Amino acid sequence: MLGNLEDWFAREGCREITGPHGFTDLDPEGLLVDGFEALPTIGGAYNKPYYRRLIEDLGFEKEIDYVEHRFEFPADNPLFKRMGKWVAASESEDYRIVKLRKKKEILKYVDQWWDVLEASFEHLYGVTPLTDAQKKYYTKKYFGFVDPKFMIMAADRQDRVQGLFLGLPSLSRPFQKAKGRLFPFGFVPILRAFKKFDTVDFYFAGVHPQANARKILTVMTLAMFRALKENGVKYIETNRELETNISVTKIWSKFSLVNKRHTRIFKKQIVAAEA
Repeated sequence: MLGNLEDWFAREGCREITGPHGFTDLDPEGLLVDGFEALPTIGGAYNKPYYRRLIEDLGFEKEIDYVEHRFEFPADNPLFKRMGKWVAASESEDYRIVKLRKKKEILKYVDQWWDVLEASFEHLYGVTPLTDAQKKYYTKKYFGFVDPKFMIMAADRQDRVQGLFLGLPSLSRPFQKAKGRLFPFGFVPILRAFKKFDTVDFYFAGVHPQANARKILTVMTLAMFRALKENGVKYIETNRELETNISVTKIWSKFSLVNKRHTRIFKKQIVAAEA
């Protein structure tokens, strides 16, 4: 089947195939190539180990990898104390954490949230701009499930969002229990998981390119870790991050690793079709 697709692509003038990709960067991407024993997040994906061999036998090679980590949450890590002192001593009044008590308060900032996400992710591999229709679709589909405790946003003095950090209680085990069906009782373990959990999945963290990234990331990270500690979280999941994102991997190097997963984007050059 892939051979037929390659022939068609060649006739259409395509010179390279890459994938697997999602329809947008918000969808699962990449083929799992390492970490099969680890439980994936609901934002991740799973496939059998032999898929990689099948793809490589067809002439595909590595384009880039995403990494996903599971860490123990160090509630008393000295790093957080140092961060707290730095925030207190710095000009942190330039940015403040937006106080969110109810889900409906999130909608006030949703347009700005998408703007910051788009601007901060624009330079990353495989990212394409979302249409207004897609933003509305994802807002309706996901924002109703967001827990305000783990929706961290930093705003400037003009109340303009400059940074975002989003986590959600892990739903991997409840989804397994539901076995693909919400009804008649599949929704019960999912609803329970929002109230009782020991793991939080991180989904997005970004800072507007024109803002002070160091200051905002420190303020947001401290706010997120305080929320994790207050809610008794024991583990954090990073979801997928580009292996080339060194600034992020340096942060996680300070934590105790539980497991790691790799997903891969493959590529293959296409021979031009004969005239």
